[in-house]
Amino acid sequence: MKVTQSDPSPTKPSQENPPAMKFLVFTDLAGSTHMVERLGDAAAAEIFAHHDRIARNLIERWHGREIDRTDGFFLIFDRAVTAVGFALAYHQALHDLAASRKVEISSRVGIYLEEVRIVQNTPEKIARGMKPVEVLGRPVRLAERLMDMGDAGQTLLTRAVLDLAVSAAKETPFTDRPFKWVSHGEYTLSKLGPTLEVCDIGDPDLAPFSTPESPILGESLVGVSIPGEQLWIPRKNEEIPGHSHWVLRKKLRRIGDQSDWIGEHVKTGDRRVFKITNEPEQLKMLKREVAVFRLLREELGDRADITPIHDWNFEYPPYFLEMGCTEQGFLDDWAETQGGLDQLSLDVRLDLIIQIAKTLDAAHSVGVLHKCLSPKSVQVQVDQNGKVYPRLCNFGYGAIARPERLKDIGISTAQMKIPTLFNAQLGVSELALYLAPEVQKGQSATLQSDVYSLGVLLYQMVIGSFEGSTTGYWQERMSDKVMRDLISDLVDSDPNKRLMRPLWVVEQLQSMDEKRAELAEQTEAAERRRAQHEEDLKAALSQAQSYRKAVLVLALLLLTSLGILGVSAFAHGQEPPDPARVSETTTDP
Repeated sequence: MKVTQSDPSPTKPSQENPPAMKFLVFTDLAGSTHMVERLGDAAAAEIFAHHDRIARNLIERWHGREIDRTDGFFLIFDRAVTAVGFALAYHQALHDLAASRKVEISSRVGIYLEEVRIVQNTPEKIARGMKPVEVLGRPVRLAERLMDMGDAGQTLLTRAVLDLAVSAAKETPFTDRPFKWVSHGEYTLSKLGPTLEVCDIGDPDLAPFSTPESPILGESLVGVSIPGEQLWIPRKNEEIPGHSHWVLRKKLRRIGDQSDWIGEHVKTGDRRVFKITNEPEQLKMLKREVAVFRLLREELGDRADITPIHDWNFEYPPYFLEMGCTEQGFLDDWAETQGGLDQLSLDVRLDLIIQIAKTLDAAHSVGVLHKCLSPKSVQVQVDQNGKVYPRLCNFGYGAIARPERLKDIGISTAQMKIPTLFNAQLGVSELALYLAPEVQKGQSATLQSDVYSLGVLLYQMVIGSFEGSTTGYWQERMSDKVMRDLISDLVDSDPNKRLMRPLWVVEQLQSMDEKRAELAEQTEAAERRRAQHEEDLKAALSQAQSYRKAVLVLALLLLTSLGILGVSAFAHGQEPPDPARVSETTTDP
């Protein structure tokens, strides 16, 4: 066919980048229609233009990227801390604008994290009205729905985003004003999607922190629908298929396509923790956890401080892993039953850290990194004498320094998922608080990454709260200088400056009293030196003052003598004496 001048020219295909994890931010001006009706088109348009200038300045300041602009903005960010920083600064700027213009203007914001496809359109497509950059994928709709759930002045975000932002705030503070966050519980953003913990962050004086109006799900389900096949969905009080007499009693948490449950044997009453999934991809993670456990057992033997894995089913769905479960359960749950972590004696808390550090050091000694150390990876066992023992578990995200050892003990790695830490932190939102800064930036985990996590856990034990974060001004909460210095050596942002081994943490904690005594002695000696210096200074000043007084008295006597001689000479008609000569006369021997 002959191509005429009016025919469109062939265009190059748009450039699509590989899928990437992005922080998706949607904003929406509240009450914009009402503002137009109240102020008129011209006045409202001027305020909207001012709003856009403010927003775009903040987007640039916080390194965001504008994708679309309608009633609000659609933006993408590379980091949680910059996305949250933009949101808080945006709300504050709108508050200031409303005050200066005496108008009601505010916005709601939603922040969602997921993998999306980013397409760079060609100039030809842009000329035909398409946007220069398009962000594609189901997460875009979910992010917008999250924003829609909020009220004016509110910033809703998933727990993963919140944890990542707060943990990164040590190096990149997202606000210089007080802020507060709350969790509204689990919500669903789509009928077939998973439940997500929705949180709220903002200035305590500005944000409403109202509960989103969306059905809260009491139970989250794991499972997919496959045509022609009905997969089993784990629910409370149901027996696990293919695992007779084991019934699910309590759901612990959900991680991606995996749910963790406490199961009970109906005949013996024994309890186990079951990790269950129907997804083949998540199955690879379960296989990895079993492999790491088998390697630890081969190298270290059966240990009471590492939770054993008793059984697994990797043949057909539902796939599961069955591991030991102590009567007291996980560390954070057990602490709650005791009235809170702060209700435990400091000696008990520090002894737990010492035992955890010893176990972690043993794993490191055979080339295994944990990479997921948190209260949810520590079970607690209390013996009949009240002694508390921790058991390390959840090695599914662990790294193996010598993978060839797996082959030596007959374990194939072909069907294992080797997770990146970035994906790991997304899968386990509560882990973000414990991830080292370099890991959050996408760098490989090292021994010092585990040491950082141990440092965060130690800090929380000392202050008596699992909400504690070693970001911002955490040192202000600690009056004990020796402990503060130790934790600083564990959570330094530079991994090369951290302590090298968990066992060194044990040595430091066990010698803490001696170090405090030494510090007290040094402080006392310094105080004595300071006091002596002050006494010496006072004596010197007193001596100097006495000297000045003596000089002053002599000067007064001299002047008095000269005055008397002058008066006497005047009375006899003689010239008054020359002061220089008088001086010479008085100083001659």
